[in-house]
Amino acid sequence: MFYPTVSMLYTDEQEMLAGAQTIHELGEKIIFFGHGKPKQNGSWK
Repeated sequence: MFYPTVSMLYTDEQEMLAGAQTIHELGEKIIFFGHGKPKQNGSWK
């Protein structure tokens, strides 16, 4: 089963983690992925 998390497909791990951190720093937001259920912004593991 898949769930909202940091990307499993990337070429640069540090760049991917920086992007996840940027999303986290947006604060309390609801993220709509385009598929699946929306998720409250939080820690990306």
